[in-house]
Amino acid sequence: MANLVSYLQELGRSDQHEHLTTKRWDEIYPSDLPENLIREVLSDLYKTRSNFTHEGAAPPHRNPISYNRYFEIEIEYDQDTGELRELLLPNFRLISFIAQRSILSFAQSRL
Repeated sequence: MANLVSYLQELGRSDQHEHLTTKRWDEIYPSDLPENLIREVLSDLYKTRSNFTHEGAAPPHRNPISYNRYFEIEIEYDQDTGELRELLLPNFRLISFIAQRSILSFAQSRL
């Protein structure tokens, strides 16, 4: 998104697209969360990804294209307790960024 806004600034049309980079009221940024919650979310992500990859379980995301930049909230029905619970999930872009950084870091450590 930032590259798109930079390009639009060069064209002289940046004021029309500020909404692309401005935080919306309902967005959750990493800076909004305590560090221990971020670690918990990412740890759960590994477990969920393993289930999805190795066991063929469905991922909890309902919409793979999120309009939030970092996280999304999903509501899940727990059949055992009959209660609804909120899941804080990193979106696909954040997951991809983390994976890319991890792979690059590993590759650089081997050079």
